[in-house]
Amino acid sequence: MATSSNPDEKRVLDYMRDANRPYSVNDVFSNLHKAVGKTAIQRALDSLVSAGLINEKTYGKQKVYVVKQPTASSSNSDGSAPTNALPDEAEKRDLETRAQTAERELVVEQAEVKKLQRELATLRQRPTCEQLRARLAELQAELAPKTERLAAIDSGEGRKVTPELMSDARKIRANLVSEWRKRKRACVDLIDCVLEGYPASKKAFFEEVGLETDEEHNAVVPKV
Repeated sequence: MATSSNPDEKRVLDYMRDANRPYSVNDVFSNLHKAVGKTAIQRALDSLVSAGLINEKTYGKQKVYVVKQPTASSSNSDGSAPTNALPDEAEKRDLETRAQTAERELVVEQAEVKKLQRELATLRQRPTCEQLRARLAELQAELAPKTERLAAIDSGEGRKVTPELMSDARKIRANLVSEWRKRKRACVDLIDCVLEGYPASKKAFFEEVGLETDEEHNAVVPKV
């Protein structure tokens, strides 16, 4: 009986002969209780297939291996039928079922990989710790003079904010808001007139004349 001098190949071949059942690489790896690495098992099976000691069969996306069987005319020394019979239909159906299960599991795993890839892409778009530290330093630098100014106001230094000044500021603000409303209304009316004879859309007109709206800049006319 042919054999192999490689320890891993010998172990795999002996197991396959003893079991005399079709197995995948994962099956052999598990049934040998991980005594031989999966990569070593794959190499051993490939070598045994090349040596003609193991047959390889592909079911879907899964490869299945079975020890090479004697020919139908072979018989034992006592005249009985050989023990290494070819896999029967039940075993073939079992293999096909396991292959289908493996394919379904593969689909699930691929979906999980895509999900993790999307999450990774999202994380990569976020600022790094170094970028956040740099931005924090910038904000702290901007905050320092404002803090000093606020402290000066609280201490009474500089110009006092009297009720009269507050009243004047409110009046100026009210006038500016009123003027804003008037000009915006006039602009909207003018645009509506132009659009009555304009051949394209409002958006196209804005792009043609380079007109920007308050909404584009998140500007809202305040209430007086």
